[in-house]
Amino acid sequence: MRRALPISRNFLALERSQSALQTSSVVIQQAPFERTTSYGKGAAKGPQAILKASHQVELFDAALGLELVSAIPGIATLPPVAPGNRDGRQYAQALRDGAVRQPIGHQLQDLDLARGEVLDRGLRLARARRDHGAQVGIEHDEAGGGTRCHACGERLIGRDWYTLTAWNLTDDGRCRHCHTPCAGVFDGPPGGWGARRLPVRLAAYSVKSV
Repeated sequence: MRRALPISRNFLALERSQSALQTSSVVIQQAPFERTTSYGKGAAKGPQAILKASHQVELFDAALGLELVSAIPGIATLPPVAPGNRDGRQYAQALRDGAVRQPIGHQLQDLDLARGEVLDRGLRLARARRDHGAQVGIEHDEAGGGTRCHACGERLIGRDWYTLTAWNLTDDGRCRHCHTPCAGVFDGPPGGWGARRLPVRLAAYSVKSV
């Protein structure tokens, strides 16, 4: 049986009454995944760092006059799923296979932490808040990936992992749908580099002192 982490290790350091798995409507699954990192490793330590930092968050919202966590029927935190030797797709599948299924209130809900329905809701929420570059992480989701225009919401850049599947920007950086200028530096249409790596020797770019 899966159990939530104790107060000292859970998100926001919530009391047991606010973080029990059986009664929580939100479940946080740690995914310490790190692959293809060539410099400055440490992404796998991200979940632990986030949980530790969350213990310093002030739960009381002065503008609303209440503690927001009190309006949410529980936030449970699960132990991390070790990636082992899995690649990104295999790890995403492992997260799906370990999806939490718990009775919540009078309903039985699937809290699938990596499946498309949950991700789609998150993307819609992020874009409603004007974050049009929101991504879905290690989950393979070409339809939901990419970047959208901040003005009309249409897709500007489509991505399938590292491969560009759509490019709806003009050479001067405007949306082809509504012609709104987009922030950034653009230099004509993209090439067809794809999912390849280019070795870079830093010594060739080092600045020699005089």
